[in-house]
Amino acid sequence: MLRSHLQNLLEQKSTQLQTLGTMGQEILKQQQELEERIRDFEEDDDEEVGQGTKTKLKELDDAMRMWESQNEDMMRELGGKVCDSTGDSQTG
Repeated sequence: MLRSHLQNLLEQKSTQLQTLGTMGQEILKQQQELEERIRDFEEDDDEEVGQGTKTKLKELDDAMRMWESQNEDMMRELGGKVCDSTGDSQTG
């Protein structure tokens, strides 16, 4: 019984690591896209903010809100898995 409980805990940790790996990859993609968008702004280094810049800013704002939502969802998912594993460890 103890052995199966420990195996279950090990599997839960493996799942948590996979989730963290996915989160890390997603956040890295977000960082790269953000850097690319910042370079776009630097290339449009006009003193005056034109409609194109305003559109890019709106798109950036939308993307950042979407990323934040995705990151919060991943954190909740991970948090649930952490809670599940701690809850299971108390029942053994």
